[in-house]
Amino acid sequence: MESSLHVHHKVAISEDPSRALDPSNAVTLCKKCHQETENFGTKLIHKRRRQRGV
Repeated sequence: MESSLHVHHKVAISEDPSRALDPSNAVTLCKKCHQETENFGTKLIHKRRRQRGV
């Protein structure tokens, strides 16, 4: 079983690149929990498209 931690940015880097290295914008999560966040990977992009009706 893999037990590595992943860095999750509370405010996505695509939303505010200036916060990419801000420690107050980061938490560590296991891989499964990280994948379940609302802005993991491309989820945020797809969410924005749905909101715009694209």
